[in-house]
Amino acid sequence: MKLKIQLIILATLSICFWSCEDKISDPERGNIISTTPIFTYQAGDIETYLAISGMDIQLGDIHGVEAVKIVYETIDLHNNRTTASGAFFLPLEVIDPPLLSLQHGTETKRSQVASVNPFNSVEGRLGLILSAMGYCTAVPDYLGLGESDLFHPYLHAKSTATSVIDFLRAIRNYCDKNDIGLNEQLFLTGYSEGGYATLAVHREIEKFHTDEFQLTAVAPMAGPYNLAGTVDTIFTSLAYTNSIYPAFILTAYNQIYGWDRLDDFFQPAYATILPGLFDGSKSYSEIGNQLPSLLTDLLNPIFVTDYLNGNETIVRATLEENTLLDWSPTVPLRFFHGDADEVVPYYNAVAVVQSLSANSSTTVELITIENGTHETAGEAAIIGMIEWFAGF
Repeated sequence: MKLKIQLIILATLSICFWSCEDKISDPERGNIISTTPIFTYQAGDIETYLAISGMDIQLGDIHGVEAVKIVYETIDLHNNRTTASGAFFLPLEVIDPPLLSLQHGTETKRSQVASVNPFNSVEGRLGLILSAMGYCTAVPDYLGLGESDLFHPYLHAKSTATSVIDFLRAIRNYCDKNDIGLNEQLFLTGYSEGGYATLAVHREIEKFHTDEFQLTAVAPMAGPYNLAGTVDTIFTSLAYTNSIYPAFILTAYNQIYGWDRLDDFFQPAYATILPGLFDGSKSYSEIGNQLPSLLTDLLNPIFVTDYLNGNETIVRATLEENTLLDWSPTVPLRFFHGDADEVVPYYNAVAVVQSLSANSSTTVELITIENGTHETAGEAAIIGMIEWFAGF
């Protein structure tokens, strides 16, 4: 899901670009393939940017920021070695900063990510702000975006978590190589698809990587954590007007699981064109212009009926497999969600907090943004996340 926040791009900032790449060999998960500096901003330039950005928050001391693109080794959905990329923002003249991983919301165009141009990405701009506050900020691109030429595995929990965790490994490798100290704090956050990705990474770390990563606090925002329940609701009402998202989910899962069933899922006019719409070459708006707003015009009614009658057992089981409820977090969790969210229903946050609180040995909270839609709740959620993390 896509977050739109009015963070103003300051075109007058002086940017230092380099074209060199630092090549590193010995490929393994998290190993760095190449690094490319993106820019360096001084504190005074960032203060000017923040003064006009419109975010109503006290940021304290402002630091200069260096940004670098990192291409690294990871694995694909079949455990084959592949590469991915991300942007890394480092605060200048900060001793042993904390590390924060910021997962981005829905993006359909491969180049519209922070590692390509931070100012074409909400998370790229937010990464600059967070690093100016003193965080080393990782903004992973995920598989299928940035340098990765795979089909983006949209809302696929395992591969999303794996690519982010391997990026955190790459960040640590980069810091070790460049004598950059990090303190022991590690934060995770993200909005929309980024909220989903954040919780998927949290779960993966707690299940398999606690010997390697010790999380401090996690703040998922407006994510579809109850993925199966969300699809149930969309199919039940068919009044959902953001057809891009169910189209993306079904097209991605068709690719991930090798179903070859687009003709079953969609109306004939759309079944043939959907793979080309979501292949990384088109923007959100370009895709939207080619899809109907009403789900009844997009989805095959026979499939919807079979799904709701319990006959699509494989599809339902797959959605359940990628639903992020029913596990036992041990690190403080604070969810943020607008109660008028028309893209990711608010009950996602209610359901996940109820489920995780029942199993958890830590604090699991929900901050409700009253009357907040998917777009308008974004800034309040981000400010709340920043203020909460500052207390650790």
